[in-house]
Amino acid sequence: MYHHWLLPKTLIVSALLPSLAYSQVNAGDAGARSPDAFQWIQPANTTILSEYGHSPPVYPSPKISGTSEWETALNKAKHFVSSLALDEKAWLVTGVPGPCIGNIGPVLRLNFTGLCLQDGPNAVRPSDYVSVFPSGITIASSWDRDLIYDRFHDLGLEYKGKGAQVALGPVGGALGRTPYGGRNWEGFSPDPYLTGVAMESGVRGLQDAGVQATIKHWLLYEQETQRSPTLYPNGTLEFSAYSSNADDRTIRKSTPFSFFFFFFFFACLAAWPLAYQYGIAFLLNRELS
Repeated sequence: MYHHWLLPKTLIVSALLPSLAYSQVNAGDAGARSPDAFQWIQPANTTILSEYGHSPPVYPSPKISGTSEWETALNKAKHFVSSLALDEKAWLVTGVPGPCIGNIGPVLRLNFTGLCLQDGPNAVRPSDYVSVFPSGITIASSWDRDLIYDRFHDLGLEYKGKGAQVALGPVGGALGRTPYGGRNWEGFSPDPYLTGVAMESGVRGLQDAGVQATIKHWLLYEQETQRSPTLYPNGTLEFSAYSSNADDRTIRKSTPFSFFFFFFFFACLAAWPLAYQYGIAFLLNRELS
């Protein structure tokens, strides 16, 4: 059983998480690094963010806005963030060690007891005494919205029973643009519409069971091999991560369609931070992120 961090009732997770991104930190053995280790990430005396470049800023920057239920959630999240001290903000966006894939530590003085973000789309892992459900591509082959909903609802009950507040699923990318993709089975279909319908049913099922859904992976995550850079033991670069190159129509009309349904059900959106398009990391691309 995971440590059961309970959310305060006044906090809406779907509004808080986009405001406070998280990452796990692993310091490693600094003594074994060469003097020029990680220079490919941030060369000395430059403003380049990485060897993969960066995109020009987009102005005006999008403003967070809320409509309907989003407005209430957004106001609560803003109030919570405005009450945080600087070190508490750093604490939340850094993450802490814990039993889950992602762990956000508590701020007890504000009655925030932390978050457990846990994989995966087919089962709660790594864990014991849980079910392994049919894969996304299998359940989508049924063309049955109710069956997809039931599958994710039952999965959500197991997440909640293990003490996780956030489920890292369902998966809409890899979309399956190539049959050689190593993670196509996690997604639903190369057809963006079918994937979008399945994502909507999956999000509703998980969240009706009492856990927050997280749709992933945004965007063009169609290859597992070399998704991250390969480093030598001393921290220097051996092989770069691959770059997903696609034309504007594919990026803006085909692939994102499978993610559109989630806007109506308040799911979180997760991007793989080391996916690239034309050499620019998505999380460094101000238009795509």
